[in-house]
Amino acid sequence: MKTTQQVFANRRGFTLPEMMVATAVFAMIMGSIIALNLFSARSTSGVSRMLEIGAKANVLNVLCNDIRGAQSAGVRSYNGSTFSTIALGSAQQGNALQLLVSSGTNTHTIYYYVDTGSNFWRWNSTANTSTRYLTDVTNTVVFTSEDFSGAIISNSIARTLIEVNLCVLDSNSRNFHQGLVLRASAEVRNQ
Repeated sequence: MKTTQQVFANRRGFTLPEMMVATAVFAMIMGSIIALNLFSARSTSGVSRMLEIGAKANVLNVLCNDIRGAQSAGVRSYNGSTFSTIALGSAQQGNALQLLVSSGTNTHTIYYYVDTGSNFWRWNSTANTSTRYLTDVTNTVVFTSEDFSGAIISNSIARTLIEVNLCVLDSNSRNFHQGLVLRASAEVRNQ
């Protein structure tokens, strides 16, 4: 019968080169796992940022559809409490847009405007509901009424183009700020 000392004496351990190779292989595998994790986190962050920007740009689709379906449209000024008409002879540009929209037998007014807190809103005056679409709008002249050559008009004519120009400060979680410019034109078709 073998003694305990003899059992341990016959057992062989790992040599130094074997341990170094095993450690190197382990380090390469762990490095690959960490790199893959970092790459997937960055990709996910980039995709979510693109979805946020796409949602902001979708505001223009809603606005342009409302303009195309409006019976009439007029650029207005909004001072925080009232909408005022821009005088004839003055450039038809301002921070609010009034649309007269017909739905079935009812006609209601929709206002798009930028308030004093730099928020872009849609307000349905008949239902008295407001929806905030964007925050951090940096420009004050958002809407212009143009003729088909692109010149800003100074009167109220039928079949005008409404130019929408929204400059939005876009911030992300890393405190990196970038400006987004959202632009669109839509023709008032039902006048």
